[in-house]
Amino acid sequence: MEMDSLDQSLTRRLHEVLTGAAATEGELRALKEQAEGLARSLAAGIRSSEAQLTALAAAPDAAVAEMAAELRRVERLREDLDDLRADLAALASRARTLRGRWLRQ
Repeated sequence: MEMDSLDQSLTRRLHEVLTGAAATEGELRALKEQAEGLARSLAAGIRSSEAQLTALAAAPDAAVAEMAAELRRVERLREDLDDLRADLAALASRARTLRGRWLRQ
């Protein structure tokens, strides 16, 4: 599962907000929900690839190249998921900071 343009737009906007771009409370919530959805999708892709690797490992005629490609896919997905989880944690922190500012106004 490669990141499509919608996923790339989401991660780009998430990074903008994390680096100080203005965001409303509604946008923060929407970003969180969309990022959590993407995280679920990435996790599902990892599970799917791991199942495929298990099947390939059990197949006596499985091509090594196919297994290598699937391993690379899992690694990319894990990196994307780890990055996204870090961004979600940073977004939660930024949201708390912004909410605190909004309450003081």
